[in-house]
Amino acid sequence: MSSMHGPRLRYPLGEVLESLLGVNADNWLHCPLAEIEDTDERLYRLRLFCEPLLRGVHHPARHFDELDQQLSRLLPRPASPLAGSDPTDIHGVHSKVEHLLSRLPKVPQRSFSLPLNNGLMREQGTTLWDGIRDGRWATRYIMPEAQSHFHTQSPGGADSILDLLRKLQDLAWDNLYVTTYVDTNSLKLAAAFANHGTQPNHNLAQRSLKYVNLLSELFDGYHSMSDAVSFGIKAPFEDSSSQGRALKDALFPQNRDDHEQAMAIIKVFLWSAWQRSVMLHFYYVIGVQLTHGYSSTWNSLLAVRGVHELEWLSRDDYRGNCTEYLCNWAFELLRTSRTSVGLDFRRMIARFDAHFHGRPGRCIQGSNHTCEGGQPETCQRFTAAETAAQSAHSSICDRQCEKISWDASSYHQSPKPAAIVAAEDATCLVYAVVNSKTLAISHVWSHGQGGRPESGINACLHQRYCRLAHLFECDTYWIDAACIPSELTLRRQAIDNINHIFATAKVTLVIDADVQAIDVAWPDPTVAEIETLVSTLLVSDWTVRGWTLLEGIRGSRAIYLLCEQDRVLSLREALVTLHEQGAIDIAVLLGSAQHLIPHSDLTSTKTVEEAGYLLSQRHTSWPEDVIICWSLLINAPVHRKAVDLWKNQSRVRTGYLLSSAPRVAEMQGWAWAPASPYIRPNHRTVDLPEGRTQEYTVRFPCYDGDGSLSAAITPNGLLGRWRVVNIEPAFLEDARELCCHMTAPLEAYQEDEMDLENAELVYAHPDEALAWHTLEALLNQGAELRLVRALAEDGVSPYVGSSQRGENFGLIAAICASFNNRSSWEWKGVFSWQESENYQGWEVDEMLIV
Repeated sequence: MSSMHGPRLRYPLGEVLESLLGVNADNWLHCPLAEIEDTDERLYRLRLFCEPLLRGVHHPARHFDELDQQLSRLLPRPASPLAGSDPTDIHGVHSKVEHLLSRLPKVPQRSFSLPLNNGLMREQGTTLWDGIRDGRWATRYIMPEAQSHFHTQSPGGADSILDLLRKLQDLAWDNLYVTTYVDTNSLKLAAAFANHGTQPNHNLAQRSLKYVNLLSELFDGYHSMSDAVSFGIKAPFEDSSSQGRALKDALFPQNRDDHEQAMAIIKVFLWSAWQRSVMLHFYYVIGVQLTHGYSSTWNSLLAVRGVHELEWLSRDDYRGNCTEYLCNWAFELLRTSRTSVGLDFRRMIARFDAHFHGRPGRCIQGSNHTCEGGQPETCQRFTAAETAAQSAHSSICDRQCEKISWDASSYHQSPKPAAIVAAEDATCLVYAVVNSKTLAISHVWSHGQGGRPESGINACLHQRYCRLAHLFECDTYWIDAACIPSELTLRRQAIDNINHIFATAKVTLVIDADVQAIDVAWPDPTVAEIETLVSTLLVSDWTVRGWTLLEGIRGSRAIYLLCEQDRVLSLREALVTLHEQGAIDIAVLLGSAQHLIPHSDLTSTKTVEEAGYLLSQRHTSWPEDVIICWSLLINAPVHRKAVDLWKNQSRVRTGYLLSSAPRVAEMQGWAWAPASPYIRPNHRTVDLPEGRTQEYTVRFPCYDGDGSLSAAITPNGLLGRWRVVNIEPAFLEDARELCCHMTAPLEAYQEDEMDLENAELVYAHPDEALAWHTLEALLNQGAELRLVRALAEDGVSPYVGSSQRGENFGLIAAICASFNNRSSWEWKGVFSWQESENYQGWEVDEMLIV
């Protein structure tokens, strides 16, 4: 697993780089098609762009070359260099590009199944296996060294053929020309980023982002056409232009032999190009921040547009057969981050599995299985496991040591915030003010080091903390278990100083049980050890909690990890080594854990939206702590009620508000404001005919709203511009059939003997049905109604920053109602609603939402 070879090159790298000679490196990623601002025109051009792909994929010997040549037209070489531009030294880039490519996965992660058997042969009555064995597609699309596997003797029984089919899916994917070879555009991205290293070039990064997003539009557009072809739907392709007719002919050829496989090959080719491009784009953006410090401006460049294909990928598709020791919730938090979209988790999971293989799950008491993973509360390590009883001891302790309790008078007399004097022979805890020679310890309570100063801490732990403090030439150490008293006033005073403590401390030391289980060679760990360490840290308990998030951000200047045998390792040095030498698919996952990236300004303020997004899936032990943590992240006065936090703000990005977060209900004018950053499954009920009800859950995650238009927070409500659809009775009636479509419940299909005829029908899309009934009820009350979505920063375009992230609920919208002739609008909630942005009824209007 330590050896890395990366994808293969179809052409000599030197030839590709030579083609860039004389062109300023900033222009290597110029994509004219991505500059078309008219969405309809851009998507139409992308549709026509697919016609040469459909022709080229049928080439008997050069299908990859044909596909690659067409895709290369998205990044054309400028006819001549810009005046005054400096040609890039291509020869100096060659070795850097080779090194970069060698650290990519050999083939992209498989995201869908391939049509292995020949469709025409199925129609002619041949067996499933004969359709695979006798089809010509394998000879054309599979690498020569793997083709023999598709012409072997037919297996015996049904079970054996199904098992073989599963193996052949992976075998085919791993040996396709279009997965084995890297496309030329990805080489251009690699060359551009290898040339720049970690030097910040925002223009280059923006061009890369535009290209990546265009690829996702191309993939989605082609996917839609492919679905239409599979159902024989020709109506969308009635285009009288010559290009339109050519596209239709290519989609529906007279000779359909292997056409199903050919269309799938194009899809795999586009997926491979998109995933590699996303990975390279993330690699550059994260590298800039590792070198120059975290930047919200640069971090926003990680919000790439996803693809609809991600909606069909489950957590199990990503984690595979990894050990039950991997917490599903921790992995879900990593997987669903906006900066993890479309990434490849195979190598990260392999590293984790290799180290913890065989360990049972630890999420549910009395069970060896991992948690369900839908929310933190399903994992008892976030709930039942919390305890104030300190059970941990140092590795050299016989577990019989006594506790050292605090000197209460020393604590009360010490200036605040107070840390513990690092004296190993102390008989009680003595306090001094936190200063630049303080070691701040960030840990997880449920790992056994929690407690309160009144009850004391184990003597062996105090001695360990003192030794570690002295290692960093610190004279005091701070840990919440010994520095935050139970008494409410003192507790609040200490918590209010968390920002100052971790920003002031010389070093922040992370203590997490899983990280401590990693043995690293000190002082120079191997790349493989660092990959294992970071893979473990990404899904550790320390990473997925609210308080440790805050502590990591404030202490990010100098974070060290405590590993096996009490060896300490600089997190920044480990991350830089990983970025420069390790697997790129692991390195780019750092974007989902920005508190691990050093911040250039430790007192920097997170926006209320960004902080809310970061906390949306993280757990704090005390209910009031989440609002406190939210306040501290944005450097605001500490609040304990959400409405007070919002009153301290002047504006909010509207895209952030479109989530299923609970809302402030106790005060007029604030029903739009999230009452908590937590996004948990929302249990809802919709009425069915005959007095029945249907219960279900939704979870609409929030994103930081970056790129969406902001609205003003006023004493009277939220004032801003939105995209709206005015709801009239006729509109609602037209939407009834789609929103309120009835179907048999899922259980009816799962019974051994399906009784669909007598099954009690339920809504196919219950949340859309609830939205429809909500609108109907409000109309009957005389309300004026609107569906509401966020605008982009230009105040005209729809906001798409949270689209295609891999969620399976499709589009959403808020419902607002006015009972005073549109003077103000009441926020009624966020619901699933599939009215696309292309619907002509959308318009822009200013609203006061209360």
